[in-house]
Amino acid sequence: MSVVVFSGPSLRPGDLDAFPGVTRMPPAARGDLWTAATGSPDAICLIDGYFDGRPSVMHKEILW
Repeated sequence: MSVVVFSGPSLRPGDLDAFPGVTRMPPAARGDLWTAATGSPDAICLIDGYFDGRPSVMHKEILW
């Protein structure tokens, strides 16, 4: 199972090491979820995202 996790300060660097198949990414900005989905992961987890200085993830992107 492959999982892409977008996280920043909410998780420490080693928190996901025990889970095989998890790819940790920095906080998500607009377009990052779509880019991750093109790699056909089994799941995408959005924990942290950008809201200042970069366009944030839109709700339509999450629904897609």
